[in-house]
Amino acid sequence: MEIIATKYTKSYNDEYFLQKLDKYTSCEFFNKYKNYLSLYFVFFYLYYNLYEPINSRLYYNEICDYYKYYYSIEEITKIYDSAYFNKNNTITTKNIYQTYCDRKCNNCIYKDICY
Repeated sequence: MEIIATKYTKSYNDEYFLQKLDKYTSCEFFNKYKNYLSLYFVFFYLYYNLYEPINSRLYYNEICDYYKYYYSIEEITKIYDSAYFNKNNTITTKNIYQTYCDRKCNNCIYKDICY
């Protein structure tokens, strides 16, 4: 018997999404894959893309409307700040958090930032 892969059995990772990113605008990509994307990925790669036309950009309010059921406003703001910081600096927040990491990732509030 052959197992038929569906979108629910296929595992997605960041490398897969980065390959697909070239084929869509930020807004189209978010609407198609938003169930599988981490909030950090959305802020780092999709939000505030200056090379896209204004009508195809992904806006902060759209992101918050979708993720408000999964995260609090404080967590969304913290992830946004870390993604913005990582875009503009060579030392990333991932490096900073891993310095103080106790390797108990299940209980960690920074697991979306560190991966």
